[in-house]
Amino acid sequence: MICTAVLISVNWLIFIWAVINGFILQASLGYYITPLLNVVMGMVLLRERLRRAQAVAVILTGIGVLYLTLSLGQFPWIALSLAFAFGAYGLIRKMAPVSALAGLSIETLLLFPVAAGWLAYLYATNRGAFLHMGYGIDLSLMASALVTAFPLLLFTLGARRCTCRLLHLCNT
Repeated sequence: MICTAVLISVNWLIFIWAVINGFILQASLGYYITPLLNVVMGMVLLRERLRRAQAVAVILTGIGVLYLTLSLGQFPWIALSLAFAFGAYGLIRKMAPVSALAGLSIETLLLFPVAAGWLAYLYATNRGAFLHMGYGIDLSLMASALVTAFPLLLFTLGARRCTCRLLHLCNT
């Protein structure tokens, strides 16, 4: 669970950094690459096989994503980092012998000290919005935890219930 906590944190940090710094296309591209990476991981690591129609769909999707990647005109390190972090997260959570809710709870507990320390630092240096911008912003920031955690919980629940390992890895 330490590994998955680190992976999801890295994924979120890269995504937030990318959006703040204007790399929205690369961030979006990362989430187009992720399902393709998941298919490859399923084939290589879990020995899954694609039917002909699935293989055609993956190839066509791969061509589209390759075109988008080349259109960027720069190496897509942000997109690849997001894809590998979330792809690895999904693979490990699929194989981890812990329920979706328990796993998410453990990840949250592991990350709490780091997050609390960061919030304390931001508060002490007057650089954060939390507790500085009014109750509306504070409540919105706290609600964002639910908006983030609930879909992640549903993703893990669905992934663990999926009978086909390859379909499980496709997190779309």
